[in-house]
Amino acid sequence: VTTRNTSKNTEQFYFASSILLATGTTPRKLSIPGEETYWGKGVSNCAICDGSLYKNKVVAVIGGGEAAIEEAQYLSTIASKVYIIVRKPRFNSHEASRIQSITTTPNVTVLYNSIPLTISGNQHNVTTLTVKNTSSSEVTTLNVNGVFEAIGSVPNSSLVQQIVRCDEQGYIFTDPHGATSVPGIFAAGDVTKTHYR
Repeated sequence: VTTRNTSKNTEQFYFASSILLATGTTPRKLSIPGEETYWGKGVSNCAICDGSLYKNKVVAVIGGGEAAIEEAQYLSTIASKVYIIVRKPRFNSHEASRIQSITTTPNVTVLYNSIPLTISGNQHNVTTLTVKNTSSSEVTTLNVNGVFEAIGSVPNSSLVQQIVRCDEQGYIFTDPHGATSVPGIFAAGDVTKTHYR
């Protein structure tokens, strides 16, 4: 394994009989104004991690898949109000019971056919999320204290994608013991192609 110290521009070589890749994933971003400014100041990608900061506050969850439903379900037990911003006319989930449960939760409002445009705040915290309805072109400003992005993640596997077998998204295939397609190289955690990461 060759590593490079970028501040000193030096390389170091390591020799091993096996390697464990546990490089995780990087959350997908919306790339809208205000997202980077308020990352960690009201914008998050983990309701379990940051949800308790929004007790009795108003939050928005962006996404239409299983992760968004899960985040919204958890936040609905903490926050006073939860908006779910769904790009399509329906959730991207095959679990009808979960969709039924979240759409009938009293403090949850689902905005279908909607996309986020901007996240704004007071320099310290998020205060608003502007969304556009793609069917009507109506733009609405929601007063929110937090924005949770549940739009997926990208596996940090670019280093080995030409070496070990990966799926089309870049997740590393492993056997039940964590072995990859190359003897001596193992992978674990979110970077792997497993049902439970």
